Amino acid sequence: MKFSDGTPVTADDVAYSLRLHLDPKVASQAASYVQVVKTVTATGPAEVTVVLKAPTVTFLSTATQVWQVVPEKLAKVHPKDLGSPQVGTLGSGPCKVRNFSLADGTVLVRNPHYRGPKPALSKIVVKAIADAESLRLAVGSHAVDGTTDVQNTDSHPVPAATAPASPWPPTCRHRSSPISPGPTSATPPDGPDTPDATGSTTSRPARRSDCSRGQRGTDGSRQPASEQRAGR
Repeated sequence: MKFSDGTPVTADDVAYSLRLHLDPKVASQAASYVQVVKTVTATGPAEVTVVLKAPTVTFLSTATQVWQVVPEKLAKVHPKDLGSPQVGTLGSGPCKVRNFSLADGTVLVRNPHYRGPKPALSKIVVKAIADAESLRLAVGSHAVDGTTDVQNTDSHPVPAATAPASPWPPTCRHRSSPISPGPTSATPPDGPDTPDATGSTTSRPARRSDCSRGQRGTDGSRQPASEQRAGR
């Protein structure tokens, strides 16, 4: 595995990158994610051992959010401005940073040293649009391909016609009405009566479905169930 500049990713780089979040002098904003970590050590050419202060089932999932591996040498040369527009940073993912501006955004291109499948996109432009209305208009006009920052109240509703139709009529529901137990000669709708231990016959609860009874048409008449359409 290599960084985007072609230098190899080492176990020391991996261990150092996590220890950065544990250093109080660094004052990492992600320190709360790794508070459970006691020690981090490179224990082999391709092995890093992490000792936790207590068993924590969420460590692996939360650590992946903040454990971005950077070259140890680069981080030590730039302890204060690593990741800034002036210095930038290095990674080993599918893309590398070509340009980074706090005002204009970020331009990502393919990392030629990425060991995984070749990324489908040759370039990704991440624009910085602070105004919510400008962002909404940019999405609506396809000036940008997507965003995660448009609120539900700002987005346009999906037309009802594009929603998948329900497989059931709107009034299709199952109801039951109890019938008092006792001798009877009538057969309930969903099966014969069942004699009990004394020989008396107890009727089962009569069950009916609105689907079998049809639903009312626009003129108030009942439509047969076979003529009902799914959806609203």
